[in-house]
Amino acid sequence: MNITLDSDAIIRRVPKVVPVIDRNNKTQREKAFAAEIADRYRTRWMKTGNQVPKATPAAWQTWLFPPQSDLALRFPTRRESFAAYSFADIWHCAQESQAEFFKQNFAGKVVLFGTVLNTEDRKITSGRLISEHLQSNAGPNCTQSDTPSLSTISDLTQTIPGVYIQATVIDNLLNGSELRMARGEFGFVTTLLISILGALAISLFSLPAALAVCAALFGLVIAAFMAGFENSFVLPFLAPLLALGLTVMVVYPYRMFVSEKSGRSLKKVFANYVSPNLAKEILANPDAVVPGGTRRVATFLFTDLENFTSLVETNNAEETLEELNHYMGGMIRIALDHGGTIDKIIGDALVCMFGAPVEQPDHAERATRCGLALDIYAQEFRKRPQAMKLGFMRTRIGINTGEAIIGNNGGDIFFDYTGLGDTVNTAARLEGINKYLDTRICISGSTHDQCPSILTREVGDVILKGKKDLVQTLEPLAENHRGAEWLSVYGQSFAALAAGNIALAKELFEKVIAIRGADPISSFHLQRLKDGATDTTIVFESK
Repeated sequence: MNITLDSDAIIRRVPKVVPVIDRNNKTQREKAFAAEIADRYRTRWMKTGNQVPKATPAAWQTWLFPPQSDLALRFPTRRESFAAYSFADIWHCAQESQAEFFKQNFAGKVVLFGTVLNTEDRKITSGRLISEHLQSNAGPNCTQSDTPSLSTISDLTQTIPGVYIQATVIDNLLNGSELRMARGEFGFVTTLLISILGALAISLFSLPAALAVCAALFGLVIAAFMAGFENSFVLPFLAPLLALGLTVMVVYPYRMFVSEKSGRSLKKVFANYVSPNLAKEILANPDAVVPGGTRRVATFLFTDLENFTSLVETNNAEETLEELNHYMGGMIRIALDHGGTIDKIIGDALVCMFGAPVEQPDHAERATRCGLALDIYAQEFRKRPQAMKLGFMRTRIGINTGEAIIGNNGGDIFFDYTGLGDTVNTAARLEGINKYLDTRICISGSTHDQCPSILTREVGDVILKGKKDLVQTLEPLAENHRGAEWLSVYGQSFAALAAGNIALAKELFEKVIAIRGADPISSFHLQRLKDGATDTTIVFESK
């Protein structure tokens, strides 16, 4: 009765007024059945001095959700569903004159009479997925007569009787709970805004951050729709989500294959000439590429190939360069794997920094472990047939931690990202003293203080060429030496030397050599003792 179907035969809305042919064969517009019932109820109820509650929408609600000519149905939830009574039971109740039952259950309410059958007057509605509960709210029986239960009459999960639809319309009209559709302009603006925000996120943020923003927008649209629907407001839903998905599918490929293509190409070129850490920093902050630097604590690592000048002079230049490139390639890969930034490559020498330009709280440990890995690699590289043929010697490594000025050094035309200061010079000097100690790696006490878990042994308190201050110097060792007898004896010998017990120190240094077979640092200290040294202070007059 006064119910219209959408094109897909589903009832989602009903007209508030319907065309009627009058006696003069003219078309008039009259209130629909449910609207008429609702108005009569409101009028009759008000005559008794009662007010029928009806929410008055705010001005912004009226603008955003304008009145519609048709009423969009909002079907009741389980707790709001209508009470249904068996007509047979009601008839028997009237026969028994149970007036109190009628007063308790029907006074002041709209009562509709209708059929609940499997064969007729059944409709598919927009509430079909939530309407299975409608039959569950059966009203109490008045009599003990043998009347059928409503729950056995019909399966209401897909279709519902027309009387329930009319009841929903009346309920919506009386309580103002019908669904209110947002105006088209709001939907357009919302869809456009969501698309713009998604496009900006994909264009400006990293992929994980962009996906997080898009997921948040997706969730926001769904949450807003659900919150609005709870209050009978229908906000834009499908269009914003489709627009957001389309934006992601269009903008992200554009970013990957068009806008960032030149950046990736430039980064690839940079990677051949500039450390990846530095290339990433330049691409991320191009405005920062200006002369100048800042003070920061970092760790510097220097390497040098022993007697390389003689090697070049006595071998074929092309063969030497080819083997050197193999050697340096492996050294650089190890440095980068440990997070190092390549400062410069000078022939056979490599200079790395850790802790700049990328912040690395563990820069000292990274550098020390990198030095140990470089030492293993260099020792293995020397065993290559071509390296043996050319006469590759040991690789010396020096590592120091401290404050330095790090930044772009040079003029306004060309400059180099590097570190300057005493910390850098000390790292270079530590690399150089390996040739006097007959060692391969030396690190400073300032480096060891930041990574005490790495196994080391003390070399001495060194005064480097051109320096006045003592530099505590240590040799980092591989983990397989931890707990070794020779290392324990060496610790005792160094402690004896530091205490001035020359005789005991000499005896213990000799014991280290006896246990280990050969130990360059113990031999170095024994020679110092023969030359009259009485403590752990070592002075180097040359680099």
